Amino acid sequence: MQRNLAGLERWEAVESDLVDTRLTAPTAFDPFLVALAEAVTVGAETKMRAVGVDPASIAARRSRRGP
Repeated sequence: MQRNLAGLERWEAVESDLVDTRLTAPTAFDPFLVALAEAVTVGAETKMRAVGVDPASIAARRSRRGP
């Protein structure tokens, strides 16, 4: 979450790939944490879109590279 508070100019390139990959599994056991993870993801994606970055293109790039 700390990363999401920083402006995108402070993010390293790899951090964009982490937006929707690191929160799902560790939070799945608790409904509150699931909702928090979703809010963090939505916030990051909103921030990306505001500067012209398409989150779907990042996900597509990641899937082409593989795990």
